[in-house]
Amino acid sequence: LNFLNSMVHSDIFAITFAILTIYTLFAPNILLVFGLSTEYTPVVAILNTVVLGFFALECMLSCFFVNGYMRSGRVFLDVMAMVSLAGDTLVQAHLFPSQISGATTAQPVDFRDDATGFTGRSDRLLDILKFARLFRIVQLLRTLHGIVWRNFLRPHHGLAQQLYHKRLWRVFQDLDEGKKGQLSTEQMNFFFMAMRLEFPERKVGMSKSKVFRSNVTMASSHGAAAFASRQYGTMMSLKPAALSRLSHFAPSWDLHPTDCDGTFASIIDEFNVRPEGKRALTKCQEDVQRVKASFSLVQKVSGPVVVKVCLIVLGVMGIVILLDASVEDHGDYQHLAHLDHLATSMEHSGSCAALCHAVDDFVKASPHVAKMAGIHQVYWTETSCECSNPSPSWLEVAKEVALTEEHQPHELQLVCYPNEDCTGTVTSVALMNIHESVREDAQADLVYTLIVVVLMVIFALAFMHALNKVNTRMLHPLWNILDDMASLRSLEAVRMTNFQPASNMLKDLQHSGKKRSTCRRLLRYSKRSGQWACESKKEDDVKELADLRLSLSTMRAALRSWAKYVPPYLLKSLYRSGVEATVGFHENEVSILFCDIDGFREMCRDRSPKEVLTLLSLVHGEVSNAIEAQVGTLLEFVGDEVLAVFNAPNEVVDHEEHAVESATDVLERADRLGVRMRCGVHSGKVLVGNIGSQTRIKYGVLGDSVNVAARLKSLNSHFATCCLVSDESLEEADDLHKSYVARPVGNLVLKGRKSATKVWEVRARRQSSSQTLAKTYDAHRRAFELFIARRFGEARPLLAEVCRSLKGRMGSVDIPSQHLLHLCDKYLKEPPPAEWDGSESMSKK
Repeated sequence: LNFLNSMVHSDIFAITFAILTIYTLFAPNILLVFGLSTEYTPVVAILNTVVLGFFALECMLSCFFVNGYMRSGRVFLDVMAMVSLAGDTLVQAHLFPSQISGATTAQPVDFRDDATGFTGRSDRLLDILKFARLFRIVQLLRTLHGIVWRNFLRPHHGLAQQLYHKRLWRVFQDLDEGKKGQLSTEQMNFFFMAMRLEFPERKVGMSKSKVFRSNVTMASSHGAAAFASRQYGTMMSLKPAALSRLSHFAPSWDLHPTDCDGTFASIIDEFNVRPEGKRALTKCQEDVQRVKASFSLVQKVSGPVVVKVCLIVLGVMGIVILLDASVEDHGDYQHLAHLDHLATSMEHSGSCAALCHAVDDFVKASPHVAKMAGIHQVYWTETSCECSNPSPSWLEVAKEVALTEEHQPHELQLVCYPNEDCTGTVTSVALMNIHESVREDAQADLVYTLIVVVLMVIFALAFMHALNKVNTRMLHPLWNILDDMASLRSLEAVRMTNFQPASNMLKDLQHSGKKRSTCRRLLRYSKRSGQWACESKKEDDVKELADLRLSLSTMRAALRSWAKYVPPYLLKSLYRSGVEATVGFHENEVSILFCDIDGFREMCRDRSPKEVLTLLSLVHGEVSNAIEAQVGTLLEFVGDEVLAVFNAPNEVVDHEEHAVESATDVLERADRLGVRMRCGVHSGKVLVGNIGSQTRIKYGVLGDSVNVAARLKSLNSHFATCCLVSDESLEEADDLHKSYVARPVGNLVLKGRKSATKVWEVRARRQSSSQTLAKTYDAHRRAFELFIARRFGEARPLLAEVCRSLKGRMGSVDIPSQHLLHLCDKYLKEPPPAEWDGSESMSKK
């Protein structure tokens, strides 16, 4: 059943029966034009019988597999068309065998004009039956409508390409922070690497897919996208600062270095030939297919409208045929009747020559060519005229003459008197050759049918083209707006600081791949100026869509402003959930980052308020970028102080590492601005959620871990350091102190706490620092271990060496090593008590 259903709805099935429909509409008249008739041509009759069987099969399959086929009345039209076709098939041989095989003495042959093969009917009925065959045009137009719409118009196919370019345009803009319209080599590599994560290779039939082409194996191909989403947020949140991190997870990826210049067009050309580019386009096509029903709405409306209009036209034509008051030509019959009366009056006079002369006049006056005439005792042929007594059976004589004719019987007409239908006693008979009139009528019917079909097809195509323009001008912009709203929903376009509509740029990009003739280029160029340009603008601008797009832009501006006050991930969650935010919180393991400008108060003394605001904007901008690059959530600015949290509200795997990486990135960015920062990082459980009243709330964190991070940030001033990190953030994240240039400052009991916290100073990543500095910090770490082990004599030389090394590098005393050196000297003179654990209480915040 599934096979039959797919076959009925396939283009091959539709095209096959469209060809058969054209055959049934034109083949009978074409045969008549060449002097043939299906009634007397068995091969054609057999072929028509097969075609009729196919139409019957189509009708039955459509009843089962085509929705609304029987309810719409199309089955009645198809049955009428099949009935009209039956006269040209072998069915007639079974219904009217005497009329096919020839005439007998009891039932003479009727050679009158019969284009459909149904003899013995009136000309009016013949016209109706021939007209009924035109109902196949309805099925032909439906077939044409479906084929054209699916294979030529296809509005959703062009939309998929448009959305593909538009979404990549958003990614390009997100990376092009400088609004240069061109990406650097690092940004291009990052773009292609991010796309590889976003659209991983799918291997069918495998339970596991080696997405990274290295030792890293994910559970499935979808795991890569989920992994990237957890690690770095959405594709749109990826920043070039994370490129090294991505490279760490995909060391063996071949990025295929390209010669593209970094512009959007060159990147698209390169991306199109890559497997991930093809998968991205497939994803857009799948997205459009999900809403294909909205585009098929016009198709569903246009199909019935075309059929109904065609039925109305055919109905009017049928009424004209029924009401046709044209008078049939009975001239030959009246002349024959006149000759019969003349022969009866001259029967006893025996003047055969006079009767022959009268017959000659009859033949000359007839529009047709007479082959024989038998009037009482007079037998006339084209070559002779004689009298016989008694008179023979003129019907038998006419049959014998007809068999000798080169034309088929349908081109011969038998005129009888006194009964026109040649029944009963016949006294006069004339056999007329009417092939010229038959062929002329066939040509007229052929032209008539051709005109009807062509006009119907032109109307259907014009109507579909007009609806397709409506579809393109209305549904395409609506879907574009819907896609923009979806991007707002995922905060892609909201977060962009340089978002620009694709519009003209994408149009030029899509048109650039199409070859145009010189005339079309000139026409397009001429439309860009003058009155045509104005008219084109008026056609393209739909006021309602323009208003909707303006409302969307206003909404985007409001959301973008809101996103500056609320953490973006939280905004996304609220937008997606569609529920109102309420007061509430939950416990979660997070990493907290506090940072501020060291000596900010002194810096502000000699600066104007505008200069201070400019400085804060620059610093806060760099801090925000560093936090967002590591998928952190920036909670608030308090003066020069910044509070950020990792692993809330969005889940971040290895959030400790991301927090420390963000802190080091803040220090590097601030150093480029000539500003010294203080950072404090701590990991632990806090209360996360909406804090406030029923009418005014904010998203924040509460707990002891927040206070610890704040204390660590402040302790930087005490130790003359820039970044202090608790042991919970370093040791619990796979010994991150081995990845950073770090050293322990001490086991400090922070103000407000009773237990000691091992505090580390993190200077930078090892791979970006000198080996001398890394060895110095490692020596400090070994000295601290000896200090905790109460081996003060062994720790003191190491600490003294660290003091000398760092003093020479930084030009000032290194307080952490100097402080431990003083403690060593103290404990060497006065050893600490047995319960001493190396902790030290801090009296200040």
